[in-house]
Amino acid sequence: MECNGCEVKFFDSVILKRKNQVLNFLCDHGVLKREATCGRCGGDLKLQESTLNFHCGKKLPKGNGENCGWNVSARKGTFLGNSSLSIEDAFLFVSVLLHLKPPRQQFIKEELGLSNSTIVNCYSFCREIFIGCIQEDSSLIGGKGITVELGEAKFGKIKYQSGRIVKGQWVFGGLDRKSRKTFLVPVKSRDSDTLLSVIKRYILPGTTIVSDCWRAYSCLEEEDYVHLAENNTYNFVDPVAGANTNTIRRVWREVRSNIPRFGMKKNHFAGYLAEYLFKAKYPREERLHHFLKAAASLYPPQY
Repeated sequence: MECNGCEVKFFDSVILKRKNQVLNFLCDHGVLKREATCGRCGGDLKLQESTLNFHCGKKLPKGNGENCGWNVSARKGTFLGNSSLSIEDAFLFVSVLLHLKPPRQQFIKEELGLSNSTIVNCYSFCREIFIGCIQEDSSLIGGKGITVELGEAKFGKIKYQSGRIVKGQWVFGGLDRKSRKTFLVPVKSRDSDTLLSVIKRYILPGTTIVSDCWRAYSCLEEEDYVHLAENNTYNFVDPVAGANTNTIRRVWREVRSNIPRFGMKKNHFAGYLAEYLFKAKYPREERLHHFLKAAASLYPPQY
């Protein structure tokens, strides 16, 4: 039976494993199928739970007593297809990822008995789900009469004893004060052309945009946006229309607490941000449901 909504906390996922209910849970969310059609004779097949395979042993009508012999893994095509983990361990790995903040690698290593390389590979599969889920929900934010806060932050290594970030990744972000929708985009530079291209991709014309006084935002004065700037240098906030960026600054603090502090890789940064956006979108107890539904949609079984 298809699941249209459920709430699962971390310890609930542990109980599901102990009760051997993980397979049913994955099937209910469309990650795996209970039934399939034979690719050779067209017969109806049921999942063999012990092997996670579909196997057809029916006699072929014109095969002189020969058995069909068609066989396929229930994992084929799914996001579990390339994983060497049991479905139970993969399920718990996803649950840990959705419920715990970094650092969590040591916890996963000790509790699930996985090697570092296996953990990295599993996380790369999950990162694809996060990115795909966020890309599917890529509607523009803002609009006339709506305020969007903009900001930028740098994530990376901090120079010893100085507290200054000397190497890292710039991220540009915006938050719709009405819908609370947020976008976060890693960028190579903070120049006007780069920021304007991101703004046009994510924010509707006519939006009131609030930012700091970074000179790159001056380009907004020539575009179809209302621009209000907060001058942080003198702790001045324009009283008109609430020109402050307090909310987006809170977002940066939350992002920093939800991405790895050590071992960050630039080419994985879009995945780190997508994971944060996914978690911010759904309450903790609903994350597993929405993650598995997204995984089933992006990587449906190929049989």
